[in-house]
Parts: sequence; C-alpha cells; structure tokens
Amino acid sequence: MKEIRDELLQEVSRCHPQWPCATSTLPGLERFGGDLIPGLVGCLADSEWEIRHFAICLLVEARPRSDMAVADIIECLDDENRLVRAAAIFRLDDFGSLAASAIPHLESWLSLEGDDYLCIQAVTLMAKLDPSRTDELLVDIRKAATNDNPIVSEIALEFLAKIRETLPFHEENFRQAVKSG
Repeated sequence: MKEIRDELLQEVSRCHPQWPCATSTLPGLERFGGDLIPGLVGCLADSEWEIRHFAICLLVEARPRSDMAVADIIECLDDENRLVRAAAIFRLDDFGSLAASAIPHLESWLSLEGDDYLCIQAVTLMAKLDPSRTDELLVDIRKAATNDNPIVSEIALEFLAKIRETLPFHEENFRQAVKSG
C-alpha cells in the first residue's frame, strides 16, 4: 500500500540520521487497520533499503498480528543490503519457533568470509531455533568468543552464558565442551 510506504519514508527522513523507533511509529500507523500488515510486507520489496529495514522492525513490533509475515522477513536474509540482512537476522529471533524455516538460509552464512558479525548472528539464531544443534554449533560460537571484534565476541559470550543457564547438562561437561571446541 503506497500510503504506508510514503509514511515510512517520511518517518525515516524525519528521524535521519537517527533510526526511527518502531515502537513509537507503530501506533500512528494503526489507522491503516487491516491494511497495515500487508502494507508493511509490501514495503519489504521497496527499492529503498531504509524502507525495507524499517518495515522489518515494524513487523516485529506488530506481533502477533504479523506472524504471517515471517516467510517474507526470511526472504530479506538474501537482501542486497547488509543492514537489511542484519535487521532480518536480528529480528527473526523475536518470532521464536515460527522462524525455524530460516535455518537453511542461515546455514549458508556459516562460511561468510569477512562478516563475522552476520556469521555469529546466524550461528546463535540457528542454535536458538534448533537447540538440538547447539553442540555442533558450539565450535563456531567458541571461536567467535575470541574474535578481535568486541561486538562479535560479546554476542558469542552472551549466548554461551545463556545456554549455560538453560541447557540440561552438567556444568563440568559444558566447560569441557567450550574448552575443547
């Protein structure tokens, strides 16, 4: 819906260089009623990357009404713009098990050269979406924990701390798994 796209563009322009906040923008868009979610899904194919990025954020904020858009957000994992891909991977986590069909896309990211940030995001999201694969993914997560990029290492360390609290295995086994990779 063109009106929704135009409003998103206006909001992006108004708030630039700071990203607009989906939480504060969504209430103003509610006037579109039943056209809002399909309009936001349509914005995922917009020619402007800022619109695509913002639409992803708004679709997450509109949950659970927007749960039907998960497949469309997963398609954004193949977007030409890195920031749109990053928004998709980062926000898919909010959909929980509904995003499990993203795993095949994410597997191709495990060998991304030169983009450790997107790679660790892919690895940790895969482990969250399919906990049975956590053990096999621990090698990549452990490697990322020692990455020179502090953002990448922080993501890995936070994930390791969370699974330590939630996975049903003995702490000594966990330490050994992390240590041995």
